[in-house]
Amino acid sequence: MAHRATRSEILTTLQRARATRSLVAAGVGMGLSAGAAAQAGADLIVAYHSAPLRLRGLPSVSGALPVADANHDTLAILPEVVRCAADRPVIATVFASDPRLAFDAHLARLASLGAAGVMNAPPITLLEPALRCDLDSAGLGFERELELTSRARERGLLTVMYAFDAAQAADLIGAGVDVLVLHLGITRPGRDAAPTAELVAFTAALDAHPEIVYLVHGGPISTPQDVSRIQDEHPRVDGFFGVSSIERLPITAAVSRAVQAFAYDRNPGGRHED
Repeated sequence: MAHRATRSEILTTLQRARATRSLVAAGVGMGLSAGAAAQAGADLIVAYHSAPLRLRGLPSVSGALPVADANHDTLAILPEVVRCAADRPVIATVFASDPRLAFDAHLARLASLGAAGVMNAPPITLLEPALRCDLDSAGLGFERELELTSRARERGLLTVMYAFDAAQAADLIGAGVDVLVLHLGITRPGRDAAPTAELVAFTAALDAHPEIVYLVHGGPISTPQDVSRIQDEHPRVDGFFGVSSIERLPITAAVSRAVQAFAYDRNPGGRHED
């Protein structure tokens, strides 16, 4: 059996790599994508709860609806993602607000299946403020994500956590987060402007914590050029976490190109040559 990297070893590798290049965390929903991401050198591979829904042609937000069981969906794909990821660390998403979830038992199960760490997805902050307030009042809000962070840290698991603003980042830092991901909203390619105010505030929250790895995700950031521009403007950003940008968008583009290539004109001038 291949050596499974410890939290300390993963962090050392990430911190060394970020000194010379942009880091990449790849969210995937099947073994094929995990293997391709590992071969390409992804730093982290995330078994992402809603990725299988994207592969079925459903929108990303479907994973946060009552029709889905985010934790069950992650458990279903985790073994194949781990198997195909080879020696790359695999992070499992956890919907912390599920009231049925017993953290210690769930974390133990994820570790037994090969997960090296956890991530808070779907994050409760994606929900509308009124519903978030009700969940917070019931003890099922962001506090559960903080508890997930501290419990996973106690078990020696890497903690990769979404935050939507500097206040959440500060709370997660207090809980012992290892990798902070600034979530800029649902990925929407084609938007020109990056949310500079959020980036500036988030970066300021991390200035006193150089040991924490800092990634960006979503919103208008969907291409390598977008990430490069963000890192030029905000050098503290260590890299990118992508799900749609890593799996859904490339797959749809590649399938379209393949179909178009095979559907060539049968006239003599339209045939492909070897």
